[in-house]
Amino acid sequence: MEKIDEGGPAFPINSYHESQRGLTKREWFAGMAMQGIFHCIKLNGRNDEPKAIAEMSVKMADALIDELKKVKK
Repeated sequence: MEKIDEGGPAFPINSYHESQRGLTKREWFAGMAMQGIFHCIKLNGRNDEPKAIAEMSVKMADALIDELKKVKK
């Protein structure tokens, strides 16, 4: 199984407790992408399956993380 690059913490906090780590950049980007997808679907009167929307959101987050890595090099 391929290791997924989560992009690191989206909102890093100083904490000794791993449970307070917060969202990863991947989770944050996917949530933001999902908002945009839902908005477009609502405007166009479409009724897409939630699973398809979630998959598309994660793919968009992964693509953004890959592009950001290129910029940092």
